[in-house]
Amino acid sequence: MQRVDFLGTFLLIGANLTLVTALLEASTTFSWSSPLIIALLAVSGVLWIAFVAWEWFATKARITVLVVDLPQRFQTVNDLSALDARVRLLPYAIFAPLGSLVSNMIFMRRKSPLILLGAGASLQLVGLVQLATLLISASVPAAQYGYQIIADFGVGVSFGTLALSRHQASNRETWPRRPER
Repeated sequence: MQRVDFLGTFLLIGANLTLVTALLEASTTFSWSSPLIIALLAVSGVLWIAFVAWEWFATKARITVLVVDLPQRFQTVNDLSALDARVRLLPYAIFAPLGSLVSNMIFMRRKSPLILLGAGASLQLVGLVQLATLLISASVPAAQYGYQIIADFGVGVSFGTLALSRHQASNRETWPRRPER
């Protein structure tokens, strides 16, 4: 049975989420010297250090770490050619733009980007955990395509939200700003 590195996953998501939040808020709402931004950056730094330390410890203890490399899996485990491996990635590739489109439509209605980022990260986590639990076999299970779709829809939601947030931040006339304290 394969193991999923839940602690490493949550440390990585927490480190990324606090870092991205600090960078977005510092460029749009708060100054770089505000206590909130400094606290977010400090928490992110601690989480990054904890993530690196945990992964070092986990790999020393021979715990399987979640690493997803689908084309390599298709070629080595399922014995497919490089072309066949790429064709089997189409579900994964098609749903990123769709996730981005959906997140942009929701974001334009003035919903919170943090909620969309959390939803995107959650979808990625669910899809990747499911991919990591697939058994090794010569055939490609049909469920693998569904897991790819879930994970990449989450990637699209995250990237779409980040891209639109950056665009909105650079166009300060349309970005709702809170007064600096």
